[in-house]
Amino acid sequence: SSSSTVNVDSCQHLMCTDCMATHVRRQVIERKHVLRCADPACRGVIPSEVAVRLLRDDDEAIATLRETEAETFIKNKVYCVNPSCSAALEAPPEAELGWPFASCPLCKTDMCLQCKTSWHHGVTCEMFQKLPTHLRDPNDVALLELAVDKRFRSCPSCGQLVEKATYACHFVQCLCGCKFCYACGTKYRSTRSTANNVHGTPGCDCSLFGETKAHENVAAVPVHRLNKRKRDDSEE
Repeated sequence: SSSSTVNVDSCQHLMCTDCMATHVRRQVIERKHVLRCADPACRGVIPSEVAVRLLRDDDEAIATLRETEAETFIKNKVYCVNPSCSAALEAPPEAELGWPFASCPLCKTDMCLQCKTSWHHGVTCEMFQKLPTHLRDPNDVALLELAVDKRFRSCPSCGQLVEKATYACHFVQCLCGCKFCYACGTKYRSTRSTANNVHGTPGCDCSLFGETKAHENVAAVPVHRLNKRKRDDSEE
């Protein structure tokens, strides 16, 4: 009843049972690892068995309390990347076979411990971390797998993935207006026609036709090629 009271052993404060139950429930929902007395000036601790008694038939709150208590024993703590789960997990050591792959035992979400995101199947961590932010959403992973397999290019200006027609030359223009070589992903230096290339002067030495070159990151501009070109220009 509303007139019943509960005593906090560690500080001897006597509180209304209903008020203390509300206070404990709020702390449990906030996943506090230590449940404190309701008196703001007190540092008294509410024992787990008292908290369970106060929560009574609130099975969900009691389950949350048990989960939070279990978290205190986790040494290398990581959290499930699924926003609707966010369970605390014991991270396996980096030397363990299969790392950084992990699967949440509660919601079964596959995740990458290194990138702290859903598992990016077919895309290495290095490749994933070099992607522009708008391509890091878990929903884009399938597209990135296809991009790696088909050697799509990303625009060196805006980062959008681009696919050219099968029999077209390697000169492409993104919707943002950037013009680049599809064979390697390097931006054109000039779009003024030359005797060797009607589209202008590329920032690479690729031919207009031929095989599309693979590189380590489908969404990265091959900076080493641009640097080489700059060195060649400075030596002229």
